[in-house]
Amino acid sequence: MTIDYSLGYDSNKESNDFLRCFWAALRKEFGKAAWNLLPLRIENKIYLGHCDIGLEHVLDISLSYKIKGCLSAISISVDDSISDAQLQRRLKGCITHARKNIDKLEVFYLTLPLDSAICFEKSDANYLSLDDNRLMLNVYGYDLVDAKTLSSSLLKNICAWLSFDQLKYISIEGCAFQVYSDSVRRQFGRPRKYKLKVSDSIQKYLDEFIGKPYSYEDNLSDIDKAVFLFGQGLKYDELSQMTISSLEAYNEQAILCYMSALEVVSLKDIEPTKCECCGQLRYSIAKRVENLVYGVSQSKALRKMIVDFYKNRSQFVHLGTMLSENNYTGISIPLMNKGYGEGLIMQCNFRSADLADIVKECIMWKIKTANSRLNIIL
Repeated sequence: MTIDYSLGYDSNKESNDFLRCFWAALRKEFGKAAWNLLPLRIENKIYLGHCDIGLEHVLDISLSYKIKGCLSAISISVDDSISDAQLQRRLKGCITHARKNIDKLEVFYLTLPLDSAICFEKSDANYLSLDDNRLMLNVYGYDLVDAKTLSSSLLKNICAWLSFDQLKYISIEGCAFQVYSDSVRRQFGRPRKYKLKVSDSIQKYLDEFIGKPYSYEDNLSDIDKAVFLFGQGLKYDELSQMTISSLEAYNEQAILCYMSALEVVSLKDIEPTKCECCGQLRYSIAKRVENLVYGVSQSKALRKMIVDFYKNRSQFVHLGTMLSENNYTGISIPLMNKGYGEGLIMQCNFRSADLADIVKECIMWKIKTANSRLNIIL
C-alpha cells in the first residue's frame, strides 16, 4: 500500500513546519512515531528510512522536492501484503490535519536544571525565566515531544549568551562538562558560588529569540554563532584550570574557539579578492581579525597580542604544535626552545583569560554597529 500526497510548499520553513506537525499527528493518532532514520537522496526524492508507529509493519516515508529544501510531495509505503483501508484513512487524516493546523502551535512550559554549580538570581520574562539553577522556557510546539526537541535546538544559543553575559561557562545538568567539574569540586571541596544576575538586555534578547518563529537552518545570526564559539572558549578555559594533566590541550582549544569567534563575527568586514591566475576568491581572514581588534581598541599592543594568538592558533591547527609542555608540578625546570616567544619552553598552562575579554569587547562592538534585533542588547 502506498499513499502519494502532493503538497507544493515553496519555502523551507513552511515545509519543516508541516513535517513537525505531521510527525506530531502520527504520535497522537498511533501513540508513537519512532525512527530508524536512514536518509538517502536519489535525484529529487529523499528516502527517510523506517518509521515505527506501533503496527506490525513499519512505514517507509519519502519526501519529494522541486526546489531544494521545499517539500512538494510526501509518499508513505507499507508492506505490499497490507491493504488496510482504515489505516490508509488514518494516515491521510494525519496529513490533512498537518496541512490545516500548520499555524496552530501550543505553548509548553519546560524546566531544565543547570550545572549544579550555577546559581542565578530569580528573573522572569515571557519565554525565559531563571531561578537558582533552574532555567524555565515557554516553547512553541505541536506536541510535548516536538517542544522538547525544539528546546534542544534553542538551548545551545541560550546557554552561549548566558555564558557570554557572565564570562562563565553555563551548561545544562548532565553534560560532560558538568559531570567532570562536579568531580573536581568534590575532590577539592569548593563551595557553591554566589548568585549570578543575568543582564536585563541579554534576557530581553533571549526572550525575543525564543518567542520568534523558528527559522531552522537560518535561525542564528553571525553574532549568535560567534557568541557560541566564545562560550566554548570559556568552557575550555575553565577546564584548563581544573587539571594539570599533560594529556589535555584545553588552552589550545580555548584559543582556537576565541579566534574562531573573531573570524565569524568579522565575516562581512573584508570583501574577498580574486586570484589573478585562477579567479578563486581569497579571504584575508587573519588581517580582518587584526583590523577588527585594532578598530575596537585603538591599541597597537592589543593588535600585536591578537597577531601572536593567531600564530599560536595556526601552529596548533596546522602543525599540531602544543602551546606548552603543560608538565609543571610545583618545581620549575627552565628549558630552552629554538628561539620563538621568550626563548623558553613553557611548562605551565598558557593562560588565555585576557583573550576572552578582548573577544567579548569586539563582539559587543559588532552588536552596537549591527542593524538588527541584536541592538536590543544595548
